[in-house]
Amino acid sequence: MATKQYLRAQLGHQRDLMSDQYIMSASDSIVAKAKSIIDWENIKTVHCYLSSNLKKEVDTCSVIKHCIKMYPNLIAAAPLRNMNQSAALGETTSYATDKNGIPLPENNFKLLKNMRFDVIIVPVLGFDEQCFRLGYGRGYYDKFLAAQPQAVKIGLAYEKSKIIAGLPHEKHDVPLNIIVTEYNIYQRA
Repeated sequence: MATKQYLRAQLGHQRDLMSDQYIMSASDSIVAKAKSIIDWENIKTVHCYLSSNLKKEVDTCSVIKHCIKMYPNLIAAAPLRNMNQSAALGETTSYATDKNGIPLPENNFKLLKNMRFDVIIVPVLGFDEQCFRLGYGRGYYDKFLAAQPQAVKIGLAYEKSKIIAGLPHEKHDVPLNIIVTEYNIYQRA
C-alpha cells in the first residue's frame, strides 16, 4: 500500500492537471449533490471549509451563500487559522485571501468557540470506499472531527481522487459519513 506522503504528491499533481473549466463544472455538480442530501430544515449549525483556488479544491462558495440566504436562522461557520476557532458568517462578511489561496473571514463575522456542529463539510484530497479521507497532512481536520462525534461529516472530492486500493489508516483518522463526488455519493456502512 502506498504511503500517505506518496499519495498526497500523486493526487496533488493529478489535481494540478485538471483544467479550470473541469474544476468549475465538477464543483457545481458536487455542491448540488451535497446540498440535496442535507436536511436543511432540521439542522441548526453547519461548518464548511472555505475552498482554495490555488489547491483547486471543490468550490464551497455557493454552499455558504446558500446557507446564509436560504436559512437565516442557521449558523453557517467556517474555520479560522489552524481550526482553533470558527467564524459565524453572514451576508456582510468580508474575506482576505491568505498565501494558500484560502479566503479567511476578515470583517463582520462572529467568533465561535467550542461550538457543536450538526453538519461539517471538509475538503478531501483523496478517499477510499470506507469513507476515510486523505487531507494535506497537518491533522487539523482529524482533531476537529474527533471532537465533533455528533456531526454528520461530509467530504467533497473529485471522483479521480478515489484510491481503489484503499488508504493507509492511522488511529487518529476519522472516517466521514458521506463523500460526494461529481459522479457518486459514497456512504460509510
